[in-house]
Amino acid sequence: MALSVCIICRNEEANIGRTLSSVFEVADEIIVVDSGSSDRTLEIARSFGPKVIIYEEPWRGFAPQKNFALGKANCDWVLSLDADESLSPELADAIARVVKPAGTGSGNVSATAQRAAPELKATDAWKDGDP
Repeated sequence: MALSVCIICRNEEANIGRTLSSVFEVADEIIVVDSGSSDRTLEIARSFGPKVIIYEEPWRGFAPQKNFALGKANCDWVLSLDADESLSPELADAIARVVKPAGTGSGNVSATAQRAAPELKATDAWKDGDP
């Protein structure tokens, strides 16, 4: 199964490189939605190559930005991060084992996902007021 990573950002040059590096090996695509950075955020994101797909979208609020990014994701699974968050190597390895089991290239992870977040469905979207 494939994994999209969605990141919303603005003026995150101090963090975006660390965030992208932490997900680069586990993600099949990385969606970056920038809301008007005036620093080197976009330059740094572009330096990661074609796996990083950048959209420039005016800020419309937290939930609309997250939902815009989610709408651009093309993979079976989506991991949504803020630009100042990153995966530990242990977490990246755990995600890779679930999303891309060894020797298969894909796998059925519905039972794992259901145990981790039984209240969520693939169609759930961010709502204003969500943590």
